[in-house]
Parts: sequence; structure tokens; C-alpha cells
Amino acid sequence: MELVAIHAGVDLAKSVDYTALTLAEMWRRPRADAPPPRPPYRAEDVAQETLYRVQHIERFPHGMPWKAQAAAIAALLSAVQAQLLVQYVSRKPGDVFIHATGLGSPMMEVIREALDDHEETRDVSTYPVIFQHGQREYNWETHTVGKTFLFRHLSALVAMQRLELPKAHPLTAALLAEVDAFRFTIDRDGHETMGAEPSAHDDILTSLALATMEEGNWWAGRAIRFSVGS
Repeated sequence: MELVAIHAGVDLAKSVDYTALTLAEMWRRPRADAPPPRPPYRAEDVAQETLYRVQHIERFPHGMPWKAQAAAIAALLSAVQAQLLVQYVSRKPGDVFIHATGLGSPMMEVIREALDDHEETRDVSTYPVIFQHGQREYNWETHTVGKTFLFRHLSALVAMQRLELPKAHPLTAALLAEVDAFRFTIDRDGHETMGAEPSAHDDILTSLALATMEEGNWWAGRAIRFSVGS
């Protein structure tokens, strides 16, 4: 397997939710279900798929100033890139996907400034993500994506065993609780809506969906069911 990138998803706090960040490694590995290419072939002829390994989950406290949140996000990503430099002799490409529906645009600038304060994260790319009803994959020009499509993609990663969660992380249990409280509903007109049950949160789950959104297989699954790895 090959580590190809480090992705972060950030769900900014609204009135009741927390700001949450999920950091995931993006790996490429041979597809177990793909037939081997006919010889003679090169290594790049082997069919590949994406595997996400979640390495860190962060939930910032209510009332934490925006600049302090941005500084914490930048410090975490800087530390990760510094560690990669030790392990792999080079940094890996890094992308930060930030839920920008509503209050996201000003916060995008604050996070960008914080990343630019660290040498290790000046080349990390930041992308706003705006939920737009009915849209499918992420539009790189308008920065919009359908929320239903995004969460179905997350469900597909789980179904195909292409997402690994850290069993020992203290917030993994909170993530699984958010999964249990997350619902898809379809009204009589066939319109789909989704979100957490009343009084429940979905901030960590949303940040996970954002961190794992950039890859090629957008197969649409239905139910989200997680198994926790080591």
C-alpha cells in the first residue's frame, strides 16, 4: 500500500453543535476483487482502490474563539506534516475540506491565515464545502456537493471496508453514537432529508464525511454501519 495524502474535514460549529475535525490518511491499495492484468504488465496496471485510515478526531469546546480554533487546526496539521517528514523523508499532499454552509466563508480566511503561519502547512490546500440539495459529486468551481450524496459515499466506503476507525481514540465512541442517531428520511413527494435526531449531534460524522470525500469511487450505498478497527 502507498500513503498518498492527508485529508482533514472540518465541520464548523453552529448554535448547538461543536466544531469537529477528523484527520484521515488516504492510502492506495490493490483491489482484492479485481482480476490480475494479463502479462506482461507494469505495477501501475494493477487495479487500485482508496482506503482511508482515520488517525485523529478533535472536538473543540463551545465558546472557543474562531482564531483559537484555526490555530489549533493549523498546529495539528503542522505536527502531522513534520512527523511525515521524519517517516517518509517528504511531506504528503494535504487537503482541508471545510463545511462552509452559512458561516464558513469568513472562517475559511482565518484557517488559511493560520496554516500560512506554519512552514509545514503553507502548501496545504483548503476547500469550502457548501451543501446543495440534489447535487451529486463535489463541484470544484462552485464548491458545492449534495449532502445526501456525500453521506451515501461515506456509507459506501464502510460497506466496502475501505474506512478504518481508531478503536482506542476517546472520541470514536462519540462518533458511533452520532451514527446511531443519524437518519435518512423520505417524504411522500420522494424528497430525501438527513441529519441527527433532535438533541443529538452530527459534527464528528460530518467532519468524517468531509475528510473522506475526495476519491474516485462514488458508489451510493444506503445505511451507515461502522465496524471499528484497532
